[in-house]
Amino acid sequence: MIRWKLKELMARYNIKSKYLASYLDISPNAVSVLRKAKTMPRIDGLALTLMCNALNKLAN
Repeated sequence: MIRWKLKELMARYNIKSKYLASYLDISPNAVSVLRKAKTMPRIDGLALTLMCNALNKLAN
C-alpha cells in the first residue's frame, strides 16, 4: 500500500486547493477529494506526473 500524503505536502508548502485545481484543470472539489484520501487513489501515470509537476512548481 502506498501512503497518500497530499494533504501534508500541500500544508507544508502552503499550496491552496484552488491553485492546484487551476494548474491541473480540475475542480477544487476534485482536489479536496484527492487531499482527503488515506491511500493512493487510482490515478493513471500521466495524471500523476502532471500532479507532481504542478506540486513542484507551486512549492517554489
